[in-house]
Amino acid sequence: MQPETCAAEAAMVVDIRAELAYWKTAYRASGFHAGNRSFADYLPSLKFAYDAYFLYSRQPLALLLPALQHKYAEALPARARLEWPRMTRVIVAVWLRLMRGGPHDAAAKTWHPSPGAERKTAFRLSRTVARLQNISTRDSAVPQVQAAPGAEDS
Repeated sequence: MQPETCAAEAAMVVDIRAELAYWKTAYRASGFHAGNRSFADYLPSLKFAYDAYFLYSRQPLALLLPALQHKYAEALPARARLEWPRMTRVIVAVWLRLMRGGPHDAAAKTWHPSPGAERKTAFRLSRTVARLQNISTRDSAVPQVQAAPGAEDS
């Protein structure tokens, strides 16, 4: 798994502090939250998900998940990690937020995906989410993730 870069691509400006502030207020309503966890429990995993996006987002997430699982286990001590089915939901939530062009940094928002590219990416992610939901039906304690709106239209 190699990071892909392309100088011709538009730059994406993300204020990670603003993103983490968003999740601090929104994590309870997210598809990955478990009632007994605090924001601090998710913080290392959220940071990992953002790093993974910036390194590997041009590759299909479904193909990346096994390698990301290994990297996640290497990157964080066991006490700081979420169980993998829940972590996949964190990754999907972060990637969807970034691909939808969520307010990463209102003052310096320079990334605007083309409608066609965003639609294709949302469709690929919705298929990955569907696979994850099928895999995780054995783990009923992990809440389901919503697919991207309009993703099935592609």
